[in-house]
Amino acid sequence: MENRPELKIYIKDMPCFKNATEEQIENKHMGDDCHFNLEKLPTEGLRMELRSFILFRGSKLMLSSMRSDFTQYNTLCRFLQEKEKTLTSLTEKEPEVLIKRLKAWLLKNGYQLYYEKPQILYQKDKITQNEVVLYLKKILRYLDVQDTRPEYEKDIWELKRLKHKIYKTNPIRKVDRLNFTKITQVQIREEVKQAAYMELKYNCLETVMAELSAVRRFSKYLAKHKPEIQDLKDLQRGDMESYLAYLNTAKLEKKCFRSELFHLKTVLEVAAKILEYPALSGLFLDGDIPRGKKTLFKSYSDSELIRLNRYIVTMDAQIARALMIHQMLGTRISDTLTLSPKCLRKEDGSYIIRITPVKSGEYEKPISNDVAKLIQKSIEYTKNRYGDTPYI
Repeated sequence: MENRPELKIYIKDMPCFKNATEEQIENKHMGDDCHFNLEKLPTEGLRMELRSFILFRGSKLMLSSMRSDFTQYNTLCRFLQEKEKTLTSLTEKEPEVLIKRLKAWLLKNGYQLYYEKPQILYQKDKITQNEVVLYLKKILRYLDVQDTRPEYEKDIWELKRLKHKIYKTNPIRKVDRLNFTKITQVQIREEVKQAAYMELKYNCLETVMAELSAVRRFSKYLAKHKPEIQDLKDLQRGDMESYLAYLNTAKLEKKCFRSELFHLKTVLEVAAKILEYPALSGLFLDGDIPRGKKTLFKSYSDSELIRLNRYIVTMDAQIARALMIHQMLGTRISDTLTLSPKCLRKEDGSYIIRITPVKSGEYEKPISNDVAKLIQKSIEYTKNRYGDTPYI
């Protein structure tokens, strides 16, 4: 370990110590030698981040509150030493992933994830999360606030902070951020971020996420087999042929990469235009991406539908209505479940419904009175129980 004075943050040097009462200072656990030891952290980047966080806490909290931080800090250091030795910043990984790994480590080492705190008489005990998990969440929130760069320059984007409105999000699957950290080549990561920023204006979020997933796999391949490539403009046709051969011969969890290759091709073509690298548009040839299997449409027989509907009507009323409307509209279940309470209108005595699919554009179509009555009943049910909602 390095013997550097700045690697130790002494409590006696902090504002919380200078502003403390004599009784607090006399506590045997808060002596002159009491300090946070940054040597316990595995990398210089983590030391810089934690140093900033600890000094911030020391200027805002009371001495008694800082005392409780020692245990959480030392436990977190053990986790980082054992599981995240190469991590140079806590922002390199998505917060949920880092917190999940910490929880798994705590359980493995005999810690509880939740505790019951006794309350006053006649009240239920309060369930609280493990203090180490809460401590990590505080650090992540602090680092997020400290990063004042525009969102599109960061390696993890909080989508709600982007300046422009995202073209289309999926109401079924809530996504808050995009993570570019798994693209290990720094220059390629920056180039892909520019392409993704442009794509979000014109393509739905689900498509951009699929494109990012395709680039991550390609980046992993380059890091292992072609480490000399650190920039998209360095790519040659031969590199793409090698990648295609790798996908067809390596033992991977997926068998078909048709859609993934389409997404990778799209990213390269967008990058070719916005970065002015025209050669990127010619990396894929027409025969590179395999043809998709011909879809065979299957329909239910009348007897199958009769048996299905016989059981549907025994279910909860609103669920039964949803399943019946789903059949009668002939839409995807996601489109049925995201119908708006204002989706119906009447025109020339007939009902028209407005449907907003997750990926494609909004459209309208006429429906029968029976379907309209079911939808109206569903809207009434939702409004009576839940008030004004975006979906039925």
